[in-house]
Amino acid sequence: MLEVPLAKAVIVANSPICGKEPAVAVFPYRDKRGVGYDIDYGASELHWRENPDFRLLYLHQALWFLAHHYKIPTDLIHQAALVIPEYWEHW
Repeated sequence: MLEVPLAKAVIVANSPICGKEPAVAVFPYRDKRGVGYDIDYGASELHWRENPDFRLLYLHQALWFLAHHYKIPTDLIHQAALVIPEYWEHW
């Protein structure tokens, strides 16, 4: 399985709210496979890269927001997040 460290992780998603089939994936920062998704969180944002103390909290908030606001099924979110070692170490 691909592992993407939290510091380099970009969580991308499509949502029913955006009129698309729900989908979630995690790719390393600047990986071209992340292009074309409607939503992204993570290392694509400067404060994620520059504040390591904030990353776990931000990851938790991003995953919650995907489920709560964007109505993406939690099983899809969980499966995508499993490639982040810090995710399975802390949750």
